[in-house]
Amino acid sequence: MKHEIGMDYSDILATRKGKRDLPFVLKLKKKIDIDAAKEQLDVYLNQLADDKTFKYDKASTEHNYDLANTKGENFVANYEDIYKTYAKIGFQSLTDDALRVAANIKRKVEEYTPYERAKGMRHTSSANYHPYYDERNYTNPTEFYDGYFGKFLDSFKDEACRSAIVTLEPSKFLSPHFDIGPEYVLRLQIPLITNTAAVMGFRKDADTWHEYHLPADGSIYCVNSGWEHYAVNNGFDNRYNLRVCLNGQLELADAEEFIPTQVFSHEVFSMRPESGSYYGTNDNNLMASALTELGMNSEHYTKYAAAKV
Repeated sequence: MKHEIGMDYSDILATRKGKRDLPFVLKLKKKIDIDAAKEQLDVYLNQLADDKTFKYDKASTEHNYDLANTKGENFVANYEDIYKTYAKIGFQSLTDDALRVAANIKRKVEEYTPYERAKGMRHTSSANYHPYYDERNYTNPTEFYDGYFGKFLDSFKDEACRSAIVTLEPSKFLSPHFDIGPEYVLRLQIPLITNTAAVMGFRKDADTWHEYHLPADGSIYCVNSGWEHYAVNNGFDNRYNLRVCLNGQLELADAEEFIPTQVFSHEVFSMRPESGSYYGTNDNNLMASALTELGMNSEHYTKYAAAKV
């Protein structure tokens, strides 16, 4: 479906599946032409290789999407190190309408709490709304929205938004965090260049994590990023994924659950660098602090984070 600022999504959301209705990872029936995608990716990477000013994606999809809590701390512990350069090639940026609305809002997007953002995503004409944090506003094609990638992004049944080539360099990771639920935006990850040590994981419950390797074989994966999750590249080469967000769930028809590569305890995970050493009663527990802003105390953190599927 098409998004417009001012829409009330209440009735629409009632018809969609939430994070508790879906597994952590689904493999879609739809496929990408992996050879055509890698060929165009190679052209773009060569084009940008000597661009010393290219510090973040030109679509502004990451630095406009900053998410800080009321203490001014970002929810992803290593945001400055990773997220500022996470999107390498942006295919879609903010619409002219979103820029116009944002120009008349005095409050900075970083100041909106998760609770306010959740209300704003549902009621896009409310005082809680800012166009920058709404992924559904990132539909304006950039210079890179061309060739095979352009045709592919146009092929989805629902409107694609905030699409980009996202990368993780060797030994880099995204520490555990939450994104918006799939009833608002369906998040797709499509590996183009990867290795077996490039993985992502989801918290099943207080003591258990499910980890997945998504192979670059043309498959398209829906990741249920409303649950707490992380990503890490422990390989020797860059991992490149095409990230696509969809305003709708039509592509879930005939999708099948993707089985995790391995399952391990939180005790094991907490000893890995990508855990961020955030969990428990320590100063780095940004997630617990963030959920306090949603009206939950730290004791309720695990109950909220755990999928219990």
